[in-house]
Amino acid sequence: MEKSMDIRTNRRMQYAKALALIVFGVLVNYTGSKIVSFFGAPIYLDTIGTILIALTGGMLPGIFTGLATNILTGVTGGTSFYFCIINVMIAFIVSVLNDRGILKKLYGKLLCLICVAAVGGGVGAVISHYVYETYRTGIYMPNFLPEGFVSNGLLLEILDSLCGDFIDKLISLIVVYVILRFVSEDFRKKLMIEGWKQRPMTRGEHKASGRKRIRQWSLKTKTIFLLVMTCIMITLIGCSVSFYLYRVSLVDKNEVIARSVAELVATTINPDHIETYIREGSSNSEYVGIEKKLENLAVKTKNIQYVYVYKIQEDGCHVVFDVNSIGDEKDKPGDILPFDKSFEENVPALLRGEEIPAVITDDTYGWLLTAYVPVRDGQGNVVCYASADISMDDVRNDEIAYLVKIISSFMAFTILLISLALWVARYDIVYPINAISISASDFAYDSEKTRKQNVEILEDLRIETGDEIENLYKSILATTKESMSFVEKMEKQNDQISQMQIGLIMILADLVESRDQSTGDHVRKTAEYTKLIMENLLKMGAYTDEITPEFIYDVYHSAPLHDIGKISVSDRILNKPGRLTDEEFELMKLHTTAGRDIIDQAMKSISGSTYLAEARNLAAYHHEKWNGKGYPEGLSGEDIPLSARVMAVADVFDALVSKRVYKDAFSFEKAMSIIKEGAGNHFDPLVVEAFAMDESKIIKIMEKFQYS
Repeated sequence: MEKSMDIRTNRRMQYAKALALIVFGVLVNYTGSKIVSFFGAPIYLDTIGTILIALTGGMLPGIFTGLATNILTGVTGGTSFYFCIINVMIAFIVSVLNDRGILKKLYGKLLCLICVAAVGGGVGAVISHYVYETYRTGIYMPNFLPEGFVSNGLLLEILDSLCGDFIDKLISLIVVYVILRFVSEDFRKKLMIEGWKQRPMTRGEHKASGRKRIRQWSLKTKTIFLLVMTCIMITLIGCSVSFYLYRVSLVDKNEVIARSVAELVATTINPDHIETYIREGSSNSEYVGIEKKLENLAVKTKNIQYVYVYKIQEDGCHVVFDVNSIGDEKDKPGDILPFDKSFEENVPALLRGEEIPAVITDDTYGWLLTAYVPVRDGQGNVVCYASADISMDDVRNDEIAYLVKIISSFMAFTILLISLALWVARYDIVYPINAISISASDFAYDSEKTRKQNVEILEDLRIETGDEIENLYKSILATTKESMSFVEKMEKQNDQISQMQIGLIMILADLVESRDQSTGDHVRKTAEYTKLIMENLLKMGAYTDEITPEFIYDVYHSAPLHDIGKISVSDRILNKPGRLTDEEFELMKLHTTAGRDIIDQAMKSISGSTYLAEARNLAAYHHEKWNGKGYPEGLSGEDIPLSARVMAVADVFDALVSKRVYKDAFSFEKAMSIIKEGAGNHFDPLVVEAFAMDESKIIKIMEKFQYS
């Protein structure tokens, strides 16, 4: 419970720390922008806090800092809300480079500067050009480009903005690194915002999780792909729908404006004086006054390009008034203008004096939205039409400005949502599952201590996601505890069975040995000698493909059965005080095959007992000789099982140094001399070498059983 409270308390502290960092970063950004604004410097310094928080707190608080800065500036009357995408992208770039350790190197810092300057300069110039229409060129870069190099000035704006932003971001990064020089590495680690819902993973565990082989995509990759694709689709759909609705609304709005202007023109002129206006034109004072009003109306109304009054006749449009807001040459009263091809389908209705809907054409005078309003005299007859043209190029610019606005806004919040979702996925899904996987993969069952450690490792994870993953973790923990308890019980039972088997082997060996009045503790001594030989072979690096701890265990514990076949030899031969006759010796030699057959029968009833396989080899072949002159099969060299070659040395040595009814015991030196002389003939030379490696241990074994 106390550990759970620690995790929850730590989470609350992390949230409070994140809020404090974001507020601090916003204040730094806001202060920097106000300082340069006060002095009129041509830089911004409004991303210092964003970069600083991204480096110390991580991606998510850095993005929140950038977004909150632009929201605050927009609320307080600034014009920088749509620049929030710049701050958000800068936070993203800086944190990614920092997480990968790239910023620790000089080229990484230079790469960071280039990236943030490219984002600030390039994206900033596009937003300024299309949204605010306030950018001026030539502040940083002299206008040395050839005339006509950039038709609309956007490229020049971008180049100029890149130069300015490079200076701005260079100063910002220098300020950030100067600040960080006074912040210790340990304190910076404490500032990093983490959302652990478990015991934090160590650097080694992070590396271990990264080395885990995945058959297809990792959970992290799938999560990122799903989130990114979802956000992209939502962004595309949202931007497309929003842009379509805005475009329809914008066209409708401009139709209303054009018709309103045309209606205002219609009320400005005197319909009974149309012929006078056409005939006298600017020589008529009333005409001049109306013309000035129309010019003023065209200039002051947004997007209005042409305002005119036409009298529609069969031969064309007879000009009454013609004004424009762009300084083009005006048509004179009485001029007859032919109908544009794109307008011809509306001519019959105009000749009949009918109203027509607004028309969008792209013809002689450009891409225009035109509204025609009939002007009626006192008798209700249509004498002419008042018209207003709105430039669709201006409408398109409004559409582009809106598109840039929604894209910048959507992208800023999309990056924020992706980062937030990845944050949650990382700490609520990926890290807990990786932690469980790493802990489970390191399980060991070889001892009670390691089994206890398995449970402690899982318990120490303390996963508290509050969802199905936490339930899974608790289930795995409970299952592991039960499994470890079961393994412990099984191990105890196996130990008991193993001890019982060893005891039965010794009892059986003692039964056989008790019939031979001359052997004494032969089976115990030979077992100890075999163990000594095998351990020394392991030290020598000999027969490493065969000698393993399991092999040594099996041979050592089955060695007492090497003479089990003597149970079939008669007491008369077994305990004869003198040398055996040839016939008796042949009968004695049968104890090897008899022992093999006895163990074969035992192996049929006990499956999976590896020690019995070695017991069979020992019983059958311990009288075989290296030179092939042994029995029962006359095997030679390494065709003789290794366990039997080891027993051959141990068996003969113990027979030499032990007293028998038919001989006295040989001295240790004499026995060792005989063993060494037999190397390469009777015995395996490497086995003899291993046996002779430590004569003091051989003597200790002899003394142990001499006085036991």
